[in-house]
Amino acid sequence: MVTQHSPSPFCAPVLVFVPQVCIVQKRDTEKMYAMKYMNKQQCIERDEVRNVFRELEILQEIEHVFLVNLW
Repeated sequence: MVTQHSPSPFCAPVLVFVPQVCIVQKRDTEKMYAMKYMNKQQCIERDEVRNVFRELEILQEIEHVFLVNLW
């Protein structure tokens, strides 16, 4: 589990929509990860909740070396 993140020069908007991706570091192993985050209220206001859940379903079904496996 990634325990801390903060916006940094590595953060960049993914789309015009709300999500952003930042590089974060896990404290105990110091491994670097990309973490996507978004504002829930903006997702609801822009009627993007359906897309967020669809992305979750896709990530749960696929296996790829460059993607984190979701259980």
